[in-house]
Amino acid sequence: TAVVAPWASDDPRPIRASASPDAGVAAYLQPGVMAEIEGCSDGWCRLSGANFDGWISQEQLWGVYPGEEVD
Repeated sequence: TAVVAPWASDDPRPIRASASPDAGVAAYLQPGVMAEIEGCSDGWCRLSGANFDGWISQEQLWGVYPGEEVD
């Protein structure tokens, strides 16, 4: 489990369709949203939750260490 950018104000964070900053936006998540981590690799984590599934930059999460790999 991870929390999306709990340090941020009301700026929603995009989650992407794939692990790339150029990938299409799958959803926007408000800071403080809790999500299940499906995996992390190369600075990106795949998140899922009620009505969303996608990739977010690992630095936008609280609950995983920088560079941590999760299978």
